[in-house]
Amino acid sequence: MPTGPGGLDSNGIWQFGEDDSEALASDLLNLGMGSVSTAITNLEPVGVLQVVSTTKTGTQSGVVVKEGTLTVSGLAPAITASSATNKILVQGTVSIGNDSGLITYVTLLKNGSPLAGAINSNPSSRRAATSGGGHHSGGSIVPASFSFLDTAGNTTSNSYEVTVAHNSSASRTMHVNRPAVQGNDLTDGQYISTITLSEVAG
Repeated sequence: MPTGPGGLDSNGIWQFGEDDSEALASDLLNLGMGSVSTAITNLEPVGVLQVVSTTKTGTQSGVVVKEGTLTVSGLAPAITASSATNKILVQGTVSIGNDSGLITYVTLLKNGSPLAGAINSNPSSRRAATSGGGHHSGGSIVPASFSFLDTAGNTTSNSYEVTVAHNSSASRTMHVNRPAVQGNDLTDGQYISTITLSEVAG
């Protein structure tokens, strides 16, 4: 026990001195305060630890061959987790224009490779994808949304992006943030695409 009348220690905890009249009570209080300090120090982080988001506002068009893909440019946010066991909640929407009647496929990638678990692992002879949809006309947009809870796996930077594809047996031009058929007045839309990453304590 400190000598003298007592005072704050280096942790900001009051330590009673020997010339305090209630020695036993002071011992118990010091013990209790130390336990509280230790408990606070050892608290594990909970909830959302950080959020990273990227939004693509410009348009993009590219020829996609049969069973090929088009990587959406400018839409690859990266995040560095504070713990390898933490989770990364990946949420996004990609606005895709395609030719009339075609089906659009969206695949989520992590560091340039399809993200295991975020695509169907047993498609048989079908195409595995994360999200997608069909077009009613060349002037329509598919807002393909997705949400996936990934395990960080490391504490280095990991990037997430998407590719788009179609079901045609021939090469087709696909578009991002605009429809395949687009005019130049208020009856025609121009859109955004976005991906948001949230680190969640695991």
